[in-house]
Amino acid sequence: SHFKGHAMAGFGGAIKNISIGMASQEGKCLIHTAGGSHTSPWGGEQDPFLESMAEAGKSVVDALDGAPGVYSARYGGLDSDAARTAYLLKNMEQVPDDRRTARFVSVITACFPDGREIQVRGECEGVITREVRGDGGFGYDPIFLVPSLGQTFGELPAEEKNQISHRAKALERFTERLNKELQYADK
Repeated sequence: SHFKGHAMAGFGGAIKNISIGMASQEGKCLIHTAGGSHTSPWGGEQDPFLESMAEAGKSVVDALDGAPGVYSARYGGLDSDAARTAYLLKNMEQVPDDRRTARFVSVITACFPDGREIQVRGECEGVITREVRGDGGFGYDPIFLVPSLGQTFGELPAEEKNQISHRAKALERFTERLNKELQYADK
């Protein structure tokens, strides 16, 4: 497999940095930064491998008909994570515990200059708590409970959250698909 490792930062709506090494190009970076310099498996430093790449995440609450959804970062027209979280909790006040199901969703899309694209989706199932629990993470993390762990994303250590999150799942699927594209490029 070509995939050697990855580093991602700035999950607030777009991938700011992704580094993926190739076994056949030890020490070289296949994708240095989205929209920045590239090394193509088809040859040449000037040959862009990716035309564009983005990641988008959202929170989906079943009892709110999928809200906040694509409006997660602007939910209720409010300008802070704490205010949006409080607004969501207020909207959930009358919702019984067995109807508080939710999920975090991440979609990663990469477009290649020749028109091919990769689009993958990762999800993490959970439940909306009745109060804020934990001060880690961002957004709705302190009210998103992972039932199997008995902790919210806000309570989990970052390393553990990053192993099970919707973004981790999407990135795993993305690297699988990218490896297939690289195998295709090698032929």
